[in-house]
Parts: sequence; C-alpha cells; structure tokens
Amino acid sequence: MPKTTFFGIGVLKFVIATIAIVGSSPAFAGLIGSVSGDLIEVSPPSSLIYSNGLLGGDPNPSPIIFSEYNDFIIPTFSASDPLNPILVSRGLTPSGFIGLDYLELNVVNPGAYPPNLPSTFHLNSGTEVSTYIVNFEPSDTNPVGSANGSVTFNSNVIGIETMGFSLIRDLLFELPNISLFGGTGLEIGDSDPSTADTLSLSSDRRTVSFSLNVNGAADAFRIFLEPSVPMPEPGNIFTFPAGLLFLYLVALGTPGRGQESAIEEDFLQNAASAVARPPEGVLKTHPDRMVPAPQALRRALL
Repeated sequence: MPKTTFFGIGVLKFVIATIAIVGSSPAFAGLIGSVSGDLIEVSPPSSLIYSNGLLGGDPNPSPIIFSEYNDFIIPTFSASDPLNPILVSRGLTPSGFIGLDYLELNVVNPGAYPPNLPSTFHLNSGTEVSTYIVNFEPSDTNPVGSANGSVTFNSNVIGIETMGFSLIRDLLFELPNISLFGGTGLEIGDSDPSTADTLSLSSDRRTVSFSLNVNGAADAFRIFLEPSVPMPEPGNIFTFPAGLLFLYLVALGTPGRGQESAIEEDFLQNAASAVARPPEGVLKTHPDRMVPAPQALRRALL
C-alpha cells in the first residue's frame, strides 16, 4: 500500500478511535452513581425559587436531587457588573464584595452531623465546581413529613451548604430560575424532633446521607463537587494529545514494508490506553481554597 494512502487511513482511524474512547470515558459520565432511600433523581425543575420564603414552589412527596451546575467556575463577586439588577435593586456595588470573593460551606469534613455541628468555611471565587441541590417539600402550603436517603457520586464532595441561604453572594451565584436564597436550609442539631435534620459525609467523600423532618417549612441543601472532567495542568493541555499525534507520525515515517498494519494496530491500542487513563495528577483538588471563616465575616450580610 502506498505510504500516502496508509497515512490517510491511519490518521482517520486514529481520530475515530480517539473520539470513540473519549466519548465513552467515565470522565464524561453523570456525577451521580446511585441514590437510595426516599431520594429521587430528577431533571432540574423549570422553577424552584424560595424568594425569602419557607417554600421553593416545587412540591414533591419525596426529596429530589438535581444538577445545578456542571464544571462551573465560582464568579468573582467584586468584579460583578455594576448594573446587575441584583446589586442595583439593593443599592450595592461590586466594590462592597472586596475581601468577600467566596461562598460559604457548612460541612466539609467527613462525619455525622450531629453530633458534629455545621461550621463555616470559604470556597473561593475562581474554583471550578459541579453542584447538586436536594429539596424536600411535601406540600407547597404547610409541608409536614419525614424522609431518609443517600446519594453516591462519581466525584469527591468538596463541601455542603446547609445553613440559611441569606448572602447576596448566594443570589449572584445561583441560576435565575433555581434559587435557595432566603430558604432556611437544614435544622441540624435542632431540639424539636419534628424539624431536626441529620446529615453525614462518608470518609471517602463520595456519599452524602440524610434524614429530613419538615414541619411548616421545606428542607434544602446544596452539594459542591470536584469538576466532572479532569483539569489538565497548563503544560499538559497541548503536550498530552500532541505527544500522541507526534508518536503516531514518527511511527508512520519509519515502517518497513509489511510492518504498516502491525505498527498502526499497536499504536492505536496504546493510544486507547493513554486516553482512557489520563496522566496521573491531572485531577486536582483545592484544599488551599477552603479555610475556616473568621467570626467577624460569618455575620457579614454580603
């Protein structure tokens, strides 16, 4: 076979094989591995807005979980558009968020809550996350009920937001039609058994379990996950795929007669293994971006 023909067919096979491998790679699969108990995975509702109320306007007899953001970068609030209606309607300016470019998480350490109690940690702007919301609202008038459930993810849990969603930064972060702002969150450690909630994060940071009790107000919380797609180091963005192509072209330039098919098949098999297993270390966590919040900032309204 002429080398030019072999080259064209080889490149075509390489491209097709790479697309097929990447398309079936677990890195592109959904982040929810399984749900159990009363929890039901659903598509994002058309509208779920607490709007400083006790109810989100999306009643379900069982708690639901749905995807909010996938591989989303937390915005820099101090660089917001000054004409953002959220800011304008409240007489705020982006400069008021200087030093407050973070979201607050309440559960970041594995364990059971209670006996552990939620605290406050910072998840800095610029961090890439995927998020899911759990909402339990048996009725949209006077919800009363109890439910248990758990969700296991295919990615590590960074942390969970469980306490009152009262910060303007929450509102700036949220989607226009999905807002927990103004909701009460969870009542972890409440002395009233009709409203007391429990939550736990597994030691491998993959499973969140809960027991929810509602009596007059809905329960909701937000789970922050590591990105679903491995984040390559800047130096690997081009060198990894380019290196594969370079090796392929080198192989094409030096075969002996009768060896083309063997070289081509061997390369495609090696390329498949390399793409299916990205270089070690490309998936990063950001423990440096979560630090305990100073007491003074915990009371900040922004």
